[in-house]
Amino acid sequence: IRESSVTNDDVALTILDAAQEMQTTLIMMGARGKNRIRSVLLGSVSANVIRRSTIPVLLMRFPPEEDPAQERAPLFSRVLVPVDFSVPSDLVLRTIPAIVREGQAVLVHVVDRGESDSAIRAAAKEAHQRLEAMREDLARQGIPARTRVSIGYPPDEIIEAATEERSSLILISPQGAGWVRELRTLVVGSTTSSVIRRATCPVLIDVGARQG
Repeated sequence: IRESSVTNDDVALTILDAAQEMQTTLIMMGARGKNRIRSVLLGSVSANVIRRSTIPVLLMRFPPEEDPAQERAPLFSRVLVPVDFSVPSDLVLRTIPAIVREGQAVLVHVVDRGESDSAIRAAAKEAHQRLEAMREDLARQGIPARTRVSIGYPPDEIIEAATEERSSLILISPQGAGWVRELRTLVVGSTTSSVIRRATCPVLIDVGARQG
């Protein structure tokens, strides 16, 4: 146990320094700060830690109305993994065998672009095929997994999938195919930051999959 006395301006830096000094492999935090605009952005400390960390960050998110004494599923028992076929998202897949040992992974891809219905159907079909190949690869490693493809706005569909699957954890990369440094600047509307803000289950941000 380490105790540190800090000012509000350097809490994130103190956390990161402590993690480096103790050679930790994970930082676990609450997701909310005391900022008045907490409904729009993450707590400022959590946001700064995510932005600057070089190790995974686990944000403990739960429904506000949930009874703290209520029994929950084990953290890594039902892991939802958003996949957009970008390099960062592919890197996240390598993390799955390390954390999903006695549980199950659900790979979800959201088709959000298409010039026509036929183009959307074609994209969904291709996504099914690519996810199935990933599922088979995980099966060879002894990891049970399922796949699902949704059509719509990615943050909405990911949150809906997490609810329907009763996910115990969302494992996500800090960047995706359309990344323009959204998470680093916390631009509202980016898929990852939106999922982090809206999730009602813990979120593990695999910053090892960050590019740039």
